[in-house]
Amino acid sequence: RDEFELQLHWCNVLHPSINQSKFTKEEDSKIIKLAKKYENCEWEKIAKEIGTNRTPVQCLQRFQRTLNKDMIKTKWDESDDLKLKEAVALYGPKWVFVAEYMGNRTTNQCMFRWEKSINPSIKRGKWSVEEDNNLIEAVKKHGLGNWKEVKLHVPGRTDAQCRERYVSSLDPQIKFGDFTPEEDKKIIELVEKYGVGKWSTIAKEMAPRLDCQIARRYRQIKRGEYHEYRKSVLWKKNSVLGYFLHRDDEKRDYSIEELDVNFSPSLNPQEKK
Repeated sequence: RDEFELQLHWCNVLHPSINQSKFTKEEDSKIIKLAKKYENCEWEKIAKEIGTNRTPVQCLQRFQRTLNKDMIKTKWDESDDLKLKEAVALYGPKWVFVAEYMGNRTTNQCMFRWEKSINPSIKRGKWSVEEDNNLIEAVKKHGLGNWKEVKLHVPGRTDAQCRERYVSSLDPQIKFGDFTPEEDKKIIELVEKYGVGKWSTIAKEMAPRLDCQIARRYRQIKRGEYHEYRKSVLWKKNSVLGYFLHRDDEKRDYSIEELDVNFSPSLNPQEKK
């Protein structure tokens, strides 16, 4: 290594004053706004204005790898799926090579799209009595929640399909039928306590009602509030959070006001009902 390389490595990586911790939500928010302000340039100024002892290189890497919503696509169209099929035909489940072939997808995006959506071995449509019985026995064997093990007993179905089928139709603990006035009152109280969208948390206090049942009922009794919640969800999916795809330790619970992006979500006709 020559003197200049050593100096760069010291100044950008090893110097004890450099902040080496994980980027915080507040830092991410500042990087996004400052990158827009300086048109994705002037990283020395950006690092200085963030004020948390980050180097310009750190800020640039964080932006390009995680926060730049123009770097990685999230929605899949027909041409994307066709290209993914070509890549899998060439390389098999070697997702690093598949992602390189795609050009604008991460390895996790390619793997999840294939395994959850377009793998031709995935069965669609109505469940048979035999599949239902196999699913019930698999849940008894492996326990509720172990869907990756459960799906092995129901060939052609994904773990997501198994979960959805069991919790919405086969679980003997499910309570069907109309909600009572007392249940409606409790839903409103728990939403005030935990917030709109915390359906799993709310469901724990409303067993044997399911989170999806509670969400649907809230939409019926508090339509305006639910629509605002759905718009917020759509905003998040179409702005930054999609780029933390399958990296749960990196996800941030942003509010719309914290990020300087323009997005006017619209609900589909079914959600407006």
